Amino acid sequence: MQQSVLFATILAVVSSEYEVILRQINNQKFPNNFVSQLGGVYNVNNPNADLYSIVGSFNTSDNNYRDENDRYKLRLTYYKGDGTVLAELKWAQKSWVAADAIVDADLSSLPSQAPYNPGNCEYFKGLARSTDTSVAYLDGNGKERCWWNVVGMFNHGNFPMFKGQWITGAKAGLKLEVFRFVTSTATPITTSTATPITTSADPCEGITCPDDLVCSGGKCKRNCDVLNIDSFLTDCSAEFKESEADITKLQNDVGNINTRFATVDSEIAAIKTVLDQISAQSEGAFSNVINDDVYNKKPSNISFISNENKDILIISLLLINILIITIGLVLCFKNGLFSENKKLGPKYIEVYRDSDAEVQRPINQ
Repeated sequence: MQQSVLFATILAVVSSEYEVILRQINNQKFPNNFVSQLGGVYNVNNPNADLYSIVGSFNTSDNNYRDENDRYKLRLTYYKGDGTVLAELKWAQKSWVAADAIVDADLSSLPSQAPYNPGNCEYFKGLARSTDTSVAYLDGNGKERCWWNVVGMFNHGNFPMFKGQWITGAKAGLKLEVFRFVTSTATPITTSTATPITTSADPCEGITCPDDLVCSGGKCKRNCDVLNIDSFLTDCSAEFKESEADITKLQNDVGNINTRFATVDSEIAAIKTVLDQISAQSEGAFSNVINDDVYNKKPSNISFISNENKDILIISLLLINILIITIGLVLCFKNGLFSENKKLGPKYIEVYRDSDAEVQRPINQ
């Protein structure tokens, strides 16, 4: 018996990320009434447009956009005329970007602004409503003079951007983003109770086999218990017993043949040893004869084989003949040439008369 418990849980997670609140790219300019009549809102239904803004309609009461210090986390990216990034500014401030003044700004994450200092117009201090309402919506010092670090420009040819750079070109522009803080929470939606799931110990439970089969281990197989074939053949079949005896006899015959061949192999090895000795002695005798008689010019005394070597040679030849005869006999017996079933002689005698005398001759098989 096994039990299984299932619990289902879903996580409601919204990833924290920057959200675009104003885009002005590809050297596009907002219309002159962007602030005075449109209130800083443009193309709200097309967030991927070259000109887009929801700054004027942003819900500043939504605390998901404020950090633990009640600040907005912002990112401003400036693009050169060729579309490459000029600068990426990241900072935090407590006041909204469209407020009249910048409040409690944290500029510690900004890149270096040297050689400019807070007394210069080019120095970035955060974002607020620009005093130059005829050309810009937001700028980098708010109610102070100048309109460097512009955001939402209209009615002007060039962009006064970060660190005193005027940018123009086909792809000049900027993008303003605000960070949204969201805490991931785990919310259980269903929790099932422990439900026992019964698992049978018998793998054949629920399996139905044909009449001639039986379930074993979860599969249908032959029912060998119905007929014990091994015991039946051993006890009841005379032919099966004879076959077993024949198999035993064949195994013994094969063993005897292997023994005989092993004996023949040893005899051949012995003969080979004798022949090697004869060869070595013959070469030595022939060498002695050449050295003693040929070079001494005594041809009448040359004898290639001594009497001792002749005896060895005769014995070797005799052994070789015996070996050949033995091998021949083994092969004949093996092939059954001398079995009792093979009988020689004529099958019958044909009798006929030649003149007045009876002649008998055998009929060849």
